[in-house]
Amino acid sequence: MQFFGRKFELEGLEDIYEKPGFQLIVVYGRRRVGKSTLIQEFIKDKRSIYFMSAEGGVKTNLKVLSGAIFTGLGETEGPAFQNYEDALIYVFKKSLNERLVFVLDEFPYAARGDETLLSVLQRQIDLNKHGSNLMLILCGSSISYMTDKVLAYRSPLYGRRTGQLRIEPFDFFESLEMLKGFDPFDAAVIYGTTGGTPLYLEQFQPSKSLRVNLYREWFRPLGFFFDEPMTFLRQEVRSVKTYYDLLVNLANGGVRLSELANALDTQPGAIMPHIDTLITLGIIRKETAHGEKSNSKKTQYRFADNMFRFWFTFINQGSSQIMLKNGRTILKTAEAQLPTYMGPVFEDICRDYLQRLQRAGRCPVAFTDLDRWWGKIPLPKEKPSNPIEASDDKTPRSTEAEIDIIGAEDKNTALFAECKWKNELVPVSVLEKLDELSRSQFRYENRHLFIFSKSGFTDACRQKAKEMGNVHLVTFLEMIEAVNEMGDDDEELW
Repeated sequence: MQFFGRKFELEGLEDIYEKPGFQLIVVYGRRRVGKSTLIQEFIKDKRSIYFMSAEGGVKTNLKVLSGAIFTGLGETEGPAFQNYEDALIYVFKKSLNERLVFVLDEFPYAARGDETLLSVLQRQIDLNKHGSNLMLILCGSSISYMTDKVLAYRSPLYGRRTGQLRIEPFDFFESLEMLKGFDPFDAAVIYGTTGGTPLYLEQFQPSKSLRVNLYREWFRPLGFFFDEPMTFLRQEVRSVKTYYDLLVNLANGGVRLSELANALDTQPGAIMPHIDTLITLGIIRKETAHGEKSNSKKTQYRFADNMFRFWFTFINQGSSQIMLKNGRTILKTAEAQLPTYMGPVFEDICRDYLQRLQRAGRCPVAFTDLDRWWGKIPLPKEKPSNPIEASDDKTPRSTEAEIDIIGAEDKNTALFAECKWKNELVPVSVLEKLDELSRSQFRYENRHLFIFSKSGFTDACRQKAKEMGNVHLVTFLEMIEAVNEMGDDDEELW
């Protein structure tokens, strides 16, 4: 199987491998994100023991572990170890004179099966780490278990790890490597439905059209994604109901805490633990308007995971029809809404692009973070024709406005960006509005304006940008071309 990406993660693991002495590395991330593939790529040319736990009993896991130890060490298989402590003692002894990598994959399964395992690990690490050349890797897909039981302060292993690595899905530009057979615009839609989880991307076949791929994998009961979000939730949380209700209402447009609480007929405080869990799992994210404090009321919640967003937007409400073999009808509805649906996806792609520009030293603003802004702006006042009309005038005095991306370098310098995923050229009015908002709502002396477009720009927009001098007009295809030219992020630094 071909290995894609993960250069940064592999280099990090190699750096730790080269350090002398005992190393304990915690690798975690959601299911299907490629943790095991990464680790197997890392150990393929090293003396190593690889064991993947199962949800079976302790005796079964110990038998498999014993076989993995003897095989990894190139020894004749002996009797199975009777407990994890004996196995750890044996492996630690084998690492006294040589570097040895010991991988416990899907660690939560083994630890839940034997509640003493964490304490056993603690004891054996404390007794044997001095003089040991063991690189111990604990890997797990249960994010809640790995964060609460392995990485948390109350964990028996707290203070013993020498490194940790959360494996995230690919960004769009990394995902393109797995979608080479697709038109870039179709690849963007695929990314918009799945995010950058490698196993999800593998489900799409470039020999088939985008429509056929979407129908096969999303809009029929046998499709890979038909029940994938619910399967994920059932494995991560105890009671799915409240999480499900929250995500349904988020997909229906509820973005503020009060809106989500009202939809569930409860108080905001009652759902905050669930929201925090969804954030930890990478399903949603909290956004605070640019310039506001983190506890500001100008806070919104949005989907961070494209697969969950697509499912709760289209599949959840159409699941009964899909079960009745009417998935093509639901697909047509989704296709009609794709341009609007892809708006936030394209914003994330543009953020990734700006981050890559920053890492390559090519961004005109050395921003510290990228965020959104939204708020009310006053409408121009119209002089009434007579005093009676003025007294009865109920015309709104303000309107909602937003800026897709803002990145500030300091109090004087910032970039402002608009992202347009439309099948039409961006008119000059979009640039003029961004220019006006960036000047009227903020006090940055040095402003760089970016307009990102799926389809390009009108001549008037290009002419206005040329006259202003601080404007960067970038098409979707130009973004891809620029990223390809940049190559590896830090190659030029060293």
